[in-house]
Formats: sequence, structure tokens, C-alpha cells
Amino acid sequence: AALAAAQAKSTFLATMSHELRTPLNAVIGFSELVSEESLSPRECREYISSINYAGKSLLGLINNILDYSKLESEQMKIVAAPTDFNELLNKLKAVLRQPAEAKGLELNVLCPPLPRLLLDAYRVKQILTNLISNAIKFTEKGRILVQVSYESGTLKTAVSDTGRGVDKDFQQKIFEPFYQRENSDATHAGGTGLGLMISRKLAEQMHGRIQL
Repeated sequence: AALAAAQAKSTFLATMSHELRTPLNAVIGFSELVSEESLSPRECREYISSINYAGKSLLGLINNILDYSKLESEQMKIVAAPTDFNELLNKLKAVLRQPAEAKGLELNVLCPPLPRLLLDAYRVKQILTNLISNAIKFTEKGRILVQVSYESGTLKTAVSDTGRGVDKDFQQKIFEPFYQRENSDATHAGGTGLGLMISRKLAEQMHGRIQL
């Protein structure tokens, strides 16, 4: 088990160089293009938009690595506070609607009016962003549906999509760190393979659970 873990980390470090270089090269390349005097205002806006997107992608990669490190060393702190979950979902939908619509997908959210809930809004939003973003990433046509229920003090959020799904034999493995690097579809889509592992650990720290 120790050897397997060491090999997984070695594989992760080897592939991270590619994942980090891709947005970095984009930032460098487009920033050099913006400095050219012959560019039109429209071209400048397009290049700046690309730099912004690459920068956010790079920040996401770094945040995943930092979160993984904190969870591994048990230094992750959960800060709960009264939260309007309906408002949290509405803001999340507004952010993720654009990438969904860009692929021709519907993003539907079904959530009843809820009382203010005691939770770590930042970490709950992080989990839901990962789940919904994965649904968008691996769905080619159809829709993503987010359904929320609240009963007896338990909040349940289900994310479903019309994508190809996950083979039964791999449904538990996708929560393992770095697993994505072994999957051809996930490799093609990019990422660190840490998102679902981080989401599961965060849910457990908040006395919850994630299952497929």
C-alpha cells in the first residue's frame, strides 16, 4: 500500500508539470501578444480574456494542491456560520450557467425554501462547484440537475447528469487521490485528479458524506 501511494504521488508530480505549464504558457504567450502595437482593441480584449481564464485555471490547480496538503496533514479547519443556502445555490448557478450553456447543456436547480443553516459556506460551495463542474465537463448533451432536500436536520444535495456515467467497477476509485490520471477521458479533460478526493474529505470533516 505504501509503495502504491508513493507511485501515485510520483505520477502526480510528473503530470503536474504539464498541468501547471499549460496555463502558464498561455499567460506568457498572450501577454506577449498584447504588448504588440498593431493589435486592434477587439484582439486585445480576446487575449486579456484568455490570460484571465488561464490565470484562474492556474489558481484552481494551486488551491487543489494546497487543500490536499492541508487535508493530508489534518490542518484543514472548518468554520461554520449561519448561511442562506438558497442564496449560495443561486450564486453558484449564476457562475456555472455559462460553461453549461457553452456546451448546449441545461443547468437546473431544484431547492425548496430553507432556514438558515449552520455550515462552512466556502467549503460547501467548493464541494458543489466540483461536483457540478465535473457533471458539465463529462456531459456532451442533455442537462445537469441539482436537487436539494432538507429533513430532520439533514441537508441532502444530489447532482445528476445525462453523461456517460461511471462504470460500476470504478465508482469507488474515483474518490481516490490522483485516480483521474489513470482514466483516459479524465486525462483528456485535464485536471489534477484531486477534486473528488478533496470533496469527500471536506464532507467527512463536516460530518457528512459523498456517495455515487
